[in-house]
Amino acid sequence: MGRTDAAAASLLLTLEGVELEEQSKAATEAARATNTQKKQIVPPDLLEEAFELNMQLQEMRAAKAMGEEEPELRRDLMTAKDAFDAKMVETQAELEGLWSAWDAGADAGNEAAKARAKEAMVELLNKRSYLRNLVRDVNEALGL
Repeated sequence: MGRTDAAAASLLLTLEGVELEEQSKAATEAARATNTQKKQIVPPDLLEEAFELNMQLQEMRAAKAMGEEEPELRRDLMTAKDAFDAKMVETQAELEGLWSAWDAGADAGNEAAKARAKEAMVELLNKRSYLRNLVRDVNEALGL
């Protein structure tokens, strides 16, 4: 594993006082306690795609419940899964850029640059988590 993977970024953020995992666990526990679904903030650049995907997932679940096959919907979901997988790969390149920005800020003693890189890493890791959940939901709907 390289230094620029998500686990390393999460570790850096933890060292910087950002508790992504703890925040996620707290949200999960709160949802369980109130018997509600955990709310995830949809990254703005994924809003339209996530909305469309959720509609397709509902259609697939309804078709399965009725014992129907939906080959066209299945193909659409596979296409969406491939697109979200590709976005996961893109986030790796973005993460590498943020590491460079962090390093440059650290080398220059520029706390503002480090803070900007840290904020961007938080957003990026939340986006990765959201993408991972979308792919998981598609896999479940498709029985993969």
